[in-house]
Amino acid sequence: MASPRFILKTDLQGLEPVLVGGAPVLEADARLRALLGPERAALFAEPVVTWGNGRHAGSVSWYADAAGEPVPLAALPPARRAAVEARLQAELAALAPLMGDPLLRAALVTAGPDSILALDDRPLIAGWGLAPAGALRDPAARAAHLRAAYGALLPPALLAEGPPPAEPPRPAPPPRPAPAAAPPPPPPPAVAAPAARATASAWNWWLLPAGLLVALAFLALGFWLGWRLISERVAEQRLVAPVADASRIEEQIARQRETNDALRREIEQARQALQGDVCRPGDFGLSPLTPPQITPMQPSALPPPAPGQQAFQGTLIELLDQGTVLVLGPLASGQGVGTGTGFVVAPGVIVTNAHVVAPLDPQRVYVVNRRLGRPVAVQVAAQTPDPQPGRPDFALLRLPAESQPLAALGLTRVASRLDPVIAAGFPQAIMQTDANFRALLDGNTQAIPELAVTDGLVSAVQNLPSGLTVMPHTAAISRGNSGGPLVDRCGRVVGVNTFGFFNAEQGERVSYAQKVESLLAFLQAHGVAVPDLAGACQPATVAPAPAAPAAVGAPVAPGADAAPASPPAPTAPAPVPVPRPAPR
Repeated sequence: MASPRFILKTDLQGLEPVLVGGAPVLEADARLRALLGPERAALFAEPVVTWGNGRHAGSVSWYADAAGEPVPLAALPPARRAAVEARLQAELAALAPLMGDPLLRAALVTAGPDSILALDDRPLIAGWGLAPAGALRDPAARAAHLRAAYGALLPPALLAEGPPPAEPPRPAPPPRPAPAAAPPPPPPPAVAAPAARATASAWNWWLLPAGLLVALAFLALGFWLGWRLISERVAEQRLVAPVADASRIEEQIARQRETNDALRREIEQARQALQGDVCRPGDFGLSPLTPPQITPMQPSALPPPAPGQQAFQGTLIELLDQGTVLVLGPLASGQGVGTGTGFVVAPGVIVTNAHVVAPLDPQRVYVVNRRLGRPVAVQVAAQTPDPQPGRPDFALLRLPAESQPLAALGLTRVASRLDPVIAAGFPQAIMQTDANFRALLDGNTQAIPELAVTDGLVSAVQNLPSGLTVMPHTAAISRGNSGGPLVDRCGRVVGVNTFGFFNAEQGERVSYAQKVESLLAFLQAHGVAVPDLAGACQPATVAPAPAAPAAVGAPVAPGADAAPASPPAPTAPAPVPVPRPAPR
C-alpha cells in the first residue's frame, strides 16, 4: 500500500476538539480505524496533532493514501461534485449501523463545510473531531453546525444526542402477605433496685482532666499513624499521567529520522557530484549559463513577429517578463479567487493549464503582467476535457484585439536529460509575501506582482500510459506555477509546468512539465499555427569588457610577483579574446 502523503494543515485557532470520555477524539484515531475497518476508515484522513502551548493555538496535519490534489467539495464542477456527493452519501449510509458508538459520532463532527474534500474522485473528511468554539454548547447549536457542514448529506442518525433510550421498567410482582405477628411477651415483673450510696468526694475531681488528656493522646497517635501510612502509600506511587500517545510519538520520530537520513544522503551525493564539476580558468570562454538578466536573445530563438510589430530585442528575463502572464479570476462557486500562469505563443493567443481555468467563472477570466499594465479580460477559446495529472491539460485564451501586444515565446521539441531549464510563473509560495499581489487581490488594478523564476535541469523524458510525454525536472514549482512555461537557456519553451509530486515521508519533491509535442498537437487541432524551432540551444554570450591598460609609470604594489622597479617599456594593448561556446 502507498505511504500516506501530506494533504493539508488545519490551524486550531478558533476551534475546539470534540471530547469522548474526557479526551479528544483525535487521539483515538487508532480505535476509530479498528472500529470501522480498513475500507470504511479510508473516509477519514489520518491526523498528526500538534497541541498549542498557550501562546500558539496548535495545528493538525492531515495525511491520506492518494496521488491527486485535494479540492473542497464546494469548489468542484457540478458534474464531478454530484458524483463525489453520491459516493459520500453511500459511505455515510454504510456507517449507519455504527452511529450508536460515541466515538464515531464525535469523529463525524467537522470544522466546517471545507473539511469535506474530493481526492482522486473519492470523498475525504479532513477536519474531523473539531468544531468551532461554542458550536457544541447545546443540542440545538450542535444540530445547526452539523446541518451547515453536511447540508443535504447529513445522516439523520447523527442528529440524535446521547445514548439510546433505556427499556421501560418491568412491573414489580405483587407483595406476598406477611405472616401474622405473634403477640408480644408480657413484660417482666418490676424488681425494686437498692438505693445507691453517695460515692462523690473531694478526692476524685482529677479523673475528668486525666481522661481528657488520655483521649487527646490517643487522638494524636491516630493522626500520626494515619498520616505516616498515607505518606508511604503516596511515595510508592508514580504520579505521572500520560499526556500523549507514546507509540504515536515514537512512530513520528522514526519517520522524521528516515526523512533526515534521506536528506543527508542527497546532500552527500550532491556534494560528491559538485566535486567533479569544476570550471577551470582558461579552458573556454564565458559559460553558456550566463545569468538570464544579461543573456541577449537571438532572433533564431524567437518566432517571427506579427505584421507591423517590431521584433523583440532584449534579454532572456525581459522576454519572460513580457511573454508570461498571471491568470486569475473569481471561482465559479463564489468562494475565493483562483490563480495560475500562462504564456504567449502567438499574437493575442495565450496557453495555460485547463485545470487553472476550469474552476473559474468563464465570463470573468483575466490576465495581467507589467507589459499589459492592468488586468485584461480574456476569452476561454478551448480546453482539454477532464484535466487530471498524467493526461493532456491545456487551455487556450484569446486577448482582445485592442490590448497591448506581447512578445511570443518560441516552441521547440529539442530537450533531453541534464539540459538546463528555467521555470517562470507566479507561485503562491512566493506571491503570498508580495505586497503587489495582495493589493491586486484587494482590487488595486495598478499593483502588478513580479514574475518569479527558478532554474534546474531536466531529469528525464518519460512516456506515460495515457500517451502523454512529460519531463520531471529540478526547477522548483508550486501552486500557481501551473500553466507556466519551462524554457531552455535560449528562451524557447520546451514544456508546460503542470503538476508536482511530494512524498512527505521521504521529503522528496519532483516537478513535472508536459513536453511541447502535446502542446503543438493541441494548438494545431484548434487552428493556431506556430513554428517548431529546431536545432540545439546555443545561448548568446556576453563578451567581457577589455581591461584598461596600466598607466605608464604607475606604482606597483609590493608582492611576491612584483617586478624590480624600472621604467616600463610601452607595449601594445592586448587583443580582446573572442568567447567560444562551452562544450555541452
